Amino acid sequence: MQHNGNAPKTGKPIGYGVCFVIIGVAVRLPGISDRAFCLPYAARLWWPEKAKIRPKRGVYKTKPELAEELVRLTRSWIDSPITLRIIVDGGYSNRHLLQDHPKGVHITGKLRMDAALYDLVESESGRNGRPRKKGDRLPTLRFLFNNGDTKWVCNRVKMYGHETTILVYRFKAIWYKAAGNEPLSIVLVRDPAGKYPDTAFLDTDIEASGIVTIQRYTRRWGTEITNRETKGLLGSADPQCRTEKAVTRTPLMAYWSYSLLVVWFVGQFRMGKDLLVPRAPWDLRKKNITFSDMLAAARRSHFTSKVSRDHGKQQNLTKAIPVRYTSETGFPKMAKL
Repeated sequence: MQHNGNAPKTGKPIGYGVCFVIIGVAVRLPGISDRAFCLPYAARLWWPEKAKIRPKRGVYKTKPELAEELVRLTRSWIDSPITLRIIVDGGYSNRHLLQDHPKGVHITGKLRMDAALYDLVESESGRNGRPRKKGDRLPTLRFLFNNGDTKWVCNRVKMYGHETTILVYRFKAIWYKAAGNEPLSIVLVRDPAGKYPDTAFLDTDIEASGIVTIQRYTRRWGTEITNRETKGLLGSADPQCRTEKAVTRTPLMAYWSYSLLVVWFVGQFRMGKDLLVPRAPWDLRKKNITFSDMLAAARRSHFTSKVSRDHGKQQNLTKAIPVRYTSETGFPKMAKL
């Protein structure tokens, strides 16, 4: 029993179910869709620490610890010259990923508003004793958002498929409690229209600009879409599992099916296969191909009806007439008793 993030506001937020920490690769599909597709390839099962029902041989780990395990696993598969960029939500922006991330990995995440930030350490030549690990304490994020002296920069950015005007303020700082003395790029974002709340982001890549950090974080939304489509279109939300192995394997099969289906469609699409149906007259504004379109194309391609169009070949075939028994069997007589 744990918190259900998909529960409606009128329902119970607590329910029975399983929770997985997944990792996927965010890919762009030019000519197919403008959004980034998240293709999951690995996952770890998580359960509450005080859960009455848990895996027999499982060792309890927190979600950030499981995420760190997946990141290290992925890093071991990739060549050292390649930089791995991980995009996480605010729940994973903590010391397990920021302090313990392997070499060649950059983390982009959400920063909590009450984070204690410090200035970078300046070189102190000629000073005796242990060198300082952090500089002076910086003002809180809420103070920076409400301070009139904050030097905001107005930018026009495309986020989540829409052009949006935002105010950006970027600076470098140290979040000692979570990231140690590693310098971080802190990006504050404000919506001048007031539609979206004030948000702060962090990036271990201190050379990245504020706009690049924001655009990187927007790709995380593909994970939410993947979860929704995997549950709603591939049926991973209501599997009928009776064994412990089935509980862990069934959702992963759905995630892998999602990834394989997208890869299959991209390969067929590049070869010029006519997999899509013509657009409806009332849906002419549709520009992107969705996962439901890919799933429908796969069904039409692999589950076509085997009906012959040449009716002349069927004229000489004898008609199969089912045998009908005229005599009454003993079952109705027994039922009358």
